[in-house]
Amino acid sequence: MILTNNFIETRSCYINKLDETENILRIEKKLGEDIDFDELINIDNAYRGLLENKSGKFLVVFAEDCSLTKEMKTKLASKERSSFKKAEALVIKTLANRIEANFYKKFYKPEHPLEIFETEAEGLRWLTSLN
Repeated sequence: MILTNNFIETRSCYINKLDETENILRIEKKLGEDIDFDELINIDNAYRGLLENKSGKFLVVFAEDCSLTKEMKTKLASKERSSFKKAEALVIKTLANRIEANFYKKFYKPEHPLEIFETEAEGLRWLTSLN
């Protein structure tokens, strides 16, 4: 894990804090890297460190090859993970990922607000519009 002021790089993601006031994190999934449960622990620790153990808003940019197992989707939608997420904007660029993201949102029903966008600008606008 690489850590600098407002940036952390894990095996599978680049994570940076975009806004101190709003506590917005931008997460970019690396192309060709899968997220397993051990990596998810590293990612969650990075979130908590950047957010100083507070809740925040998440702008998640998916790589084109991103796909998640049923078990991982269940974990991502859990109360434990929703506890530090005020809201989550998913930026999806491929039709296959959009279908999977819509299924995740409707079937797994995360407890925090979650919306799907085509661009980062749209997702960021939505996140900053929330209290």
